[in-house]
Amino acid sequence: MRMKGGLCLKVSFRCLRYVCGIGLFFSLLACSSPSSNSQQQPVSDSSTISPKPQTAADVLSAYWKGYDFHDSTNINTPEKGEQSLVNFISLFPQTTPDIVSAAIKTMLAEAKEDPKAYAFFLTQYEKYLYDPNSPVRNDIYYEPVLEFKLDSTKLTATEKTKTETLLALLRKNMPGSTAADFSYVLSTGQSGSLATLTSPVTVLFFYEPGCSHCEEAIEQLRNQPALNSHIANKQLTFLAVYPFGGQDIWKEYQAKIPSNWLNAFDEKEEVLKKGKYDLKATPTIFLLDEQKKVILKDADVRVLLEYLG
Repeated sequence: MRMKGGLCLKVSFRCLRYVCGIGLFFSLLACSSPSSNSQQQPVSDSSTISPKPQTAADVLSAYWKGYDFHDSTNINTPEKGEQSLVNFISLFPQTTPDIVSAAIKTMLAEAKEDPKAYAFFLTQYEKYLYDPNSPVRNDIYYEPVLEFKLDSTKLTATEKTKTETLLALLRKNMPGSTAADFSYVLSTGQSGSLATLTSPVTVLFFYEPGCSHCEEAIEQLRNQPALNSHIANKQLTFLAVYPFGGQDIWKEYQAKIPSNWLNAFDEKEEVLKKGKYDLKATPTIFLLDEQKKVILKDADVRVLLEYLG
């Protein structure tokens, strides 16, 4: 599933998780940035020097200047507070995770001055950056939200434990890290493990029988000539994994998995019971390099295919 909540970005929001064109960047910025200024500055007759263009980092750092976190209408009116956050998030792919993290924490520190505003924005960050139905969910961007919550919020013991557990799970299998290894059994009866796969690239595809979105993804992927060529040339291994227990369910579904994929069953239930992967929804797709370093985490089919060419 994908979020249908919309505001003014509901049609084009999906692309913002990974790539946002420069035209869309400025149109989103103009949509409802609380710090936008439409007046042009006059140019002196003696000067032909144009002002230095603002970078995404500049815009992020100044985005919330002048925003009144104490104004309750910003919370109660989606076109104000929520839309402002949506446009703020739309700028994230234009700069580095470190700059995004600093901007988020600075914004939350200001919001924290008003408890209602702070609670509202924490909820909205979860909705857009962590909810499995959000087309812009992104663990890298949600990590600083949880870090700030732990460091700067008075939490009960239960809330603190819950947040710490979620943060630890979220940090697993981040891009650049080594994907957690696990063992499996194949439909042929052979056993294997993720770490022993030797192809230059591995697609790790967690699925669930009966999941309509899994079936849509499988149909999209099975009919990709380039993908099938990579598999045939042993440049790519496609590992489809059913991690939810119930071997009979997995066996009954085997015919629906393409024959050139490895169809695996997590017999020891390592993926979920040992908390090795955060599977918020299915399908969940990872792209790994030869050393099993994560290239893409929780990727859409479209983004996976764009990356693979």
